[in-house]
Amino acid sequence: MPYVKGKLKGELKVPEIRKLIRLHNELSKIKIPPKSSRDDIITLIEKNGYKVDHTAQALVPTTRPRKKKLTLQKAEETFPKKTRAKPEPKKPLEIEDKPKTKVKQMAEKIEEKDTEKFKVKVSERKKQNQRYLNKYDKTIYQVLKPYGIGSESKAKTISPSELKKIAKKIRLDKHPDKGGDADEFDEFNVAIKILMDTVN
Repeated sequence: MPYVKGKLKGELKVPEIRKLIRLHNELSKIKIPPKSSRDDIITLIEKNGYKVDHTAQALVPTTRPRKKKLTLQKAEETFPKKTRAKPEPKKPLEIEDKPKTKVKQMAEKIEEKDTEKFKVKVSERKKQNQRYLNKYDKTIYQVLKPYGIGSESKAKTISPSELKKIAKKIRLDKHPDKGGDADEFDEFNVAIKILMDTVN
């Protein structure tokens, strides 16, 4: 909008003149020094072969009449005012999005570890099984057969958490305080310990 009153009534303001300069390719390459006065900008325009036509609200060529008029309307269409986009409202947290508690996180980690492939220290297990055979006249697999571990191949497929469950069951079934035989409890306890000690 041009000045409405005063000495410069009807003439364009600095922001509008700057828009016209941006529209003109040659002038857009020229850096307008910061805090330039109105007169400095008009002088810069004139040096580049244009003049400001305040009535028509346009830059009019003075030395090159072939060039088109650069109007303020065209400048505003080319360089519209930027509007800030409104941020989207935050959605309420759904049950699945809610942060997990430490207990849940730990339980998930244990499950992940349990499903991972674990290694069996085969040579170490064989050595310990041989010592067990020498001591008890039977293998650890013969002793643990009632608990579903009747062979070495079966023992390899059982996960560490399953071994812990079997150990707990043996201690409940065979413990002398629960009416079990002390020697039998010792046999089962040592056998399951050998399996547990030989897995990673």
